[in-house]
Amino acid sequence: MKNIILLGVPRAGKSTFAKMLVKEFPSYNILQDDAIVGAYLSASEELQRKSQQDKDYTKITLNMGLAREISKKTFEYSIKYEPKLNYLLDTKSLSVEEAYKYKQDGNIVIVFGYPKITAEECFHNILEYDTEEDWTYIEPGWRLMRYCKAYTEDSKKFEKDAKKFHIKFVDTSYNRKAVLNELMKWVKKQLAVTNTR
Repeated sequence: MKNIILLGVPRAGKSTFAKMLVKEFPSYNILQDDAIVGAYLSASEELQRKSQQDKDYTKITLNMGLAREISKKTFEYSIKYEPKLNYLLDTKSLSVEEAYKYKQDGNIVIVFGYPKITAEECFHNILEYDTEEDWTYIEPGWRLMRYCKAYTEDSKKFEKDAKKFHIKFVDTSYNRKAVLNELMKWVKKQLAVTNTR
């Protein structure tokens, strides 16, 4: 089967769809950008604390660009060294242009966004559907609103770039559950084509 890359703005349904895919196709191994970046940040903070206790204190600088690069490289090394396994990358670290390379290699690439809603609607949706497991659950309202303004603008750019590179764009502005169910049908067709070759 093909590897699958899900990218786009946060809270657009990538992780929800990744869970749906793994339920339907248990052979997929999920690589989550949030987990990889989170592990990097956590390890860096721990090393920072330990180094402060040493006499030879060396300041460790957190580098989010490096964290995101580690996420991409984890995916690339996984498919290179374990090519018989199926991987599903759930990421916000890739641009559409970067993801195009993976599409050219025969992988399924899907871009998520919500370009038709306002920042206020985005904010309302997050508050309505948030659970304690979501990172946005503990964010203060003013910061969430700032994120929503950025995410709705980014969604428009993702949609435009997906069209430019002929990559599947999924608009989860409205009726997200129905949209993701339709997307599952589309993915099944893509995988069926692969398996008949």
